[in-house]
This record gives sequence, C-alpha cells and structure tokens, in this order.
Amino acid sequence: MDQKIDLDINKLDWLAIARVLAPILAPVILSIVWIVLARNNKTVDWLSNVFALAEITPTVDLNLPPGIVLGSFYNSAKEIETAVKESIGYVKELKTELAELEYEDSVVEKFVNLIFGRKL
Repeated sequence: MDQKIDLDINKLDWLAIARVLAPILAPVILSIVWIVLARNNKTVDWLSNVFALAEITPTVDLNLPPGIVLGSFYNSAKEIETAVKESIGYVKELKTELAELEYEDSVVEKFVNLIFGRKL
C-alpha cells in the first residue's frame, strides 16, 4: 500500500498537458492581448465599448470569442456602468412622467410631446 510515485519531468507528456491547458488559457491570453490593444489604440477602445454594450443586451449575440468579450468588459467597465445607470434613470423618468399623464383624448399628443419634445 505504501508505494512511491516516481515523477520524472522528462517522462511527462507535455503535448497532452498543453492540449488540456490550451482551451482553458486561450481566452485569458486573448483578453490580455485585447486589453493591451484597447489601451494603446483608440479604434480598438471604441470597439471594446461597442462590444461590451452589445453583449449586455440580451437579444444581441455577436458570436465573439470569449477572450474578446472578457477583455471588452474589463476595459470598458466604467463606461458601461455609467451608460447603464443613465439608461435606468431615463426609464424611471419616463415612467414617472407617463404616470402623470391624464387619460383623455390628447394622451397620444402628450406622449409624442413628452418623447419627441414637439407637437403633432
């Protein structure tokens, strides 16, 4: 029962270990590369913000690699946080203003005036 395991580094199958670790580490490496690119290039930074905004929308799927999505989320976390907070604020304002509308024949006119800021 008391067997010693001889672990020789030269006998390990490094190709098998690489095959196991590659799918796990690939998204992490790709996200690190994406973050470095986004911090050094304005176009990639802009794309990162667009990708992050699109990916938090439930109906939009861009089929991006997981590393790009992870890097985009990390890179644009502050911008996304402010955008989501602003959109929640707009929805709350709209909800309170719609609740104050009187139900009469001019509801549609008031709604259009409220949303678009002009009369029909």
